[in-house]
Amino acid sequence: MNRDELNILLKKYYSFNNVVKSKLNIDDKQNFDLVIISPTWKPHFVFNEDYNVENLKTGSTATYILYYNNKKILFIKTGKGAPNVFDNLLLLRNIDSPYIFLGSAGSLSENVHEGDIFIPDYSISGDGASLYFEKKIDTTNFFNKIYFSAEIKQYITSILKNINFSYKNGGVYSTDSLIGEYYHLQEIMKFDVSCIEQETAAFGKCMKIMEKEGLPILVISDSLICGTNYYEPMENKQEYLLTRTKKLQKIISRF
Repeated sequence: MNRDELNILLKKYYSFNNVVKSKLNIDDKQNFDLVIISPTWKPHFVFNEDYNVENLKTGSTATYILYYNNKKILFIKTGKGAPNVFDNLLLLRNIDSPYIFLGSAGSLSENVHEGDIFIPDYSISGDGASLYFEKKIDTTNFFNKIYFSAEIKQYITSILKNINFSYKNGGVYSTDSLIGEYYHLQEIMKFDVSCIEQETAAFGKCMKIMEKEGLPILVISDSLICGTNYYEPMENKQEYLLTRTKKLQKIISRF
């Protein structure tokens, strides 16, 4: 799918302005300095300094407008998994601004640890939803490499260097199922990837379809190498929480 095909599809089956208002409760003609997409995080998971927020929609999908550091930021909690990312993010096609994806990932590498900031070089689409945005539903398109904005990546990494934050980079694998990934872990680890999560391939595919510039910033929440558990109580994940609640906001404040 490309941008023109997306426009035709939305006009044929929806009233585009109505569907974005109905589903996300925003006017897509507004201007924003930044759009933040996160599958499960709400703004207070990341922002702890003074900011003002308009809560426009609550639920599994939620919409917020943040006013922070002289920026107007659209923050969308899409819901978990690639299908939710596609069906919510593609509705923002008319909003021209940089896009940042924020989420968690599990480490598949001895060199990537809990609490690390991870900037993906690419994502391997091991999710089924991505297949529906090719010309034909064909499993030969499974495991495609999805790349992100080189321009935003260069800018973010320069910010990290300037504020003396270390980060890791490499490939990331996007899966549909946590239990399913454990079942196929040895297969997945044969790919050139350092961590695993569920949505970055869908995010990258949306950016290509929408012709937008976007980049994921991930925080490592657990390690399949060290045996830490995604479902472990959050109070045990101190390094992860420190990065998510302290470091991400400093990065965004300089974006």
